Amino acid sequence: ATPEINSSPSPTVNPTELAIQPTPADTSTTNISGSLPIQITVNLQDESWVRVTADGKTLFEGILQKGTQQSFSAEKQLTIRSGNAGAVLVSVNQKEAQPLGKLGAVKQVTFTPEP
Repeated sequence: ATPEINSSPSPTVNPTELAIQPTPADTSTTNISGSLPIQITVNLQDESWVRVTADGKTLFEGILQKGTQQSFSAEKQLTIRSGNAGAVLVSVNQKEAQPLGKLGAVKQVTFTPEP
């Protein structure tokens, strides 16, 4: 018996159909009560890329490892952007730490003093 040969071409994938659009970051501004300066402490529950900007100047940008704790301060505005927001616990002016956002989500939060 002769084996059957399937002569139909195999499907091809067009690479342009697989282009992944970047997900826009969730951004928010949080007014905080209290005296100046704004002080935050970040505590990493898992590895995450983080950028911290204070009063228009980048204080830190890079990957922080699980277990890392760092503090930052600003006079007028402090912004944290994370590539894994749920892994970043943020304490503002020594209040209880809260996750910046959801695990695996990109999120940017700007902290400003209440007027």
